[in-house]
Amino acid sequence: MDEEEYMEKELKKEEKKIDEEREINSNILGKIGNEKEKITSGVKGFFIAVWDLKLIIFVQLFSLIIIGLDKFLTASWSWDVFKDPDFWNSYILYFIANWSVIIVWIIRKLTILKRNSKKYKTNNEKIQDSIDKDYDDPFIETQANLEDTMRKIEIFNNTIYTKLYKLSLKYHIRDLREFYRQYDKYTIMLLKPYKGRKKLAWAKKYEKAHKKMLDLMENLKKEWQKQNLSSQRLEYPRVTRSHIVSGLKPAGKFYRYNSYQTKVFSTTAKTIVPSTVIFSLIGLVLLSFQFLTKRAELYDYLLFASQIFLITINVVLILSSLDTVFDRTYIKSTDERRTDIEKFYRRHTSGKDKYTVQEKQALDIIDYQEKGYEFKEEKAKEPKVEETEIEEEKEKSE
Repeated sequence: MDEEEYMEKELKKEEKKIDEEREINSNILGKIGNEKEKITSGVKGFFIAVWDLKLIIFVQLFSLIIIGLDKFLTASWSWDVFKDPDFWNSYILYFIANWSVIIVWIIRKLTILKRNSKKYKTNNEKIQDSIDKDYDDPFIETQANLEDTMRKIEIFNNTIYTKLYKLSLKYHIRDLREFYRQYDKYTIMLLKPYKGRKKLAWAKKYEKAHKKMLDLMENLKKEWQKQNLSSQRLEYPRVTRSHIVSGLKPAGKFYRYNSYQTKVFSTTAKTIVPSTVIFSLIGLVLLSFQFLTKRAELYDYLLFASQIFLITINVVLILSSLDTVFDRTYIKSTDERRTDIEKFYRRHTSGKDKYTVQEKQALDIIDYQEKGYEFKEEKAKEPKVEETEIEEEKEKSE
């Protein structure tokens, strides 16, 4: 028993030593980690500060270069330089180089923003979920058509209201409702300031204005819009399935199940073909030129350096504004598409009984148009009355 107790005590001592060593090591590692974080955060902070001051730094460097130019160079300027083909050749090459670099950096920056933006990813994921729901229970096409008709009704009504307002200003009509409801009484009141020929002239004007107003008020009626709204050409933000979906598709015809297909060729082609085609065209253009070496002077080196400097400043300034551009374009577009497609799904699941007045009016117009097209198709399929009568007359004569 004494030996067993002694062994247990020794084991406990060893375990304590091991625990103490682990604590010491963990503390050391924690301190190293904290120091590393401080160093990395300090380095990141330095680079962030430099990046925030990039424009000031570039302007300062450019100013120093400009100050030193007159010490080493003399410059002259003339309108004749624009007649020189060499000048335009140099400028076109600079322009191509400038925009080639800018476009490449813009594409890269936007690709990184798309990859790292959580909001952009979540918006596209929610849109994809709604598209997958549409595969089981189609709703996007009909709801987009309904939304498009509602927008057209609103824009059309606003144009009519604008015309009525202009009509009231042109003919000095303060109360359009009274002018519409009680034309005779209201016109007598409007004609009081006038006498003689002026009174007759203004009476004709008010009669003309009243006819215009009757036509405009007729355009606001539901029955008129049901029959004629489709023929009206209006500018407004259209809503279609392609606008909402914007290239996204259901996860697959059998998206619940694994397809076991590799699709190596099609996937690889979609990935590498665009870049391969672009670089092949660049290679074709380069090989078509015959280059000769030139003896460069100090002026050529300075001009080359200044062009590179300008391109760099241009790229930096554009990249600094791309975050705002990304928020105003890609994020805004996905936000609008996500909110609309979710609204479409809620409206679809709630049922037509809970539609608003505007939605019911748009639905009536769509139903009327669809019935009208069906009636036209049935009428086109039916034989014409005149042809059947001619055939009957021929049979009787025979």
